[in-house]
Amino acid sequence: MLRSSKALYYVCNESNITCVLCPHNCVISKDKLGKCGVRKNVGGTLCSLVYGHVASAAIDPIEKKPLYHFYPGEKIFSIGFSGCNLKCPFCQNFSISQSFLSDTPYIEPNELLDKQAMSSTSMIAYTYSEPLIAYEYVLDLAQKFRDRGVKNVLVTNAYLNNEPLKEMLKFIDALNIDLKTFSEEGYKKLGGSLAPVKNSIELALSSGCHVEITVLAVPTLSDSLDMMNEISKYIASLNKSIPLHISRYFPAHKFREPSLEFEQLSKLYDCASKNLDYVYLGNVHSDETSNTYCPKCSTVLIVRKNYSTHISENLKGNVCAKCGSKQNFVR
Repeated sequence: MLRSSKALYYVCNESNITCVLCPHNCVISKDKLGKCGVRKNVGGTLCSLVYGHVASAAIDPIEKKPLYHFYPGEKIFSIGFSGCNLKCPFCQNFSISQSFLSDTPYIEPNELLDKQAMSSTSMIAYTYSEPLIAYEYVLDLAQKFRDRGVKNVLVTNAYLNNEPLKEMLKFIDALNIDLKTFSEEGYKKLGGSLAPVKNSIELALSSGCHVEITVLAVPTLSDSLDMMNEISKYIASLNKSIPLHISRYFPAHKFREPSLEFEQLSKLYDCASKNLDYVYLGNVHSDETSNTYCPKCSTVLIVRKNYSTHISENLKGNVCAKCGSKQNFVR
């Protein structure tokens, strides 16, 4: 049975509520839901219907988030929730993100802390769908885990307003941000906007969090060389050592376009690599495009194969032993 909890970030206006958590700024009438499907006007109070309702939990390699430069080779306790505030027709996790109010178990924050402790991991990821629509639960957990010395990781579409994001970032150690496309027109098709996502990326970087970015290479949306050139130049303008993951899409949910061939993905990889120090291909059978190379001397620093990670003796701390150049890792 689903429980509800009072939400944060909303404004009352006569019989309606305006939710100001994300840029949709949904005006929600009595007994109705916001676009995310999990925030409801209950008698003039905005309630979260997913507080404590964990839809999925597992222990994953950190590389599966994907985070390749944040404690590489480590395991991470991962949880996810129902619902999402975007409507991607190609969603790779639609069974969770679009399930909305499925009957998921309720887990008190302290109980989840105990589960994480028993997992023998030192990190927790809020992931699988869009964790920030379960904002109140994630915030409570992130504060408690921070107090225990556990690292907090967000895997997010970053479609959030400034004030709640700034509050959340106080307790977050690393993010992988899913950049869906690089045009307002493209984001409009997904029910969102590009500008707030760019703003979130920049806020996360200014907060001191470790940031990596993923682009799912979706045909007709994010698969052109021109767009990849724009994306990689934008990231480089912030910091060229930010890792970029170009992930292969597979037909899912309502989208049936075929996946890109490896040759097409390789061209995107080469294009981005001209502007950025660290670029990776995901969901492909290619060790070379999963490895980390020193941007200065091309020495192999980390070898990855099927989520198995081997840190080379060429990487000493955060320094390439061959040329002495500093690398962008948190270890």
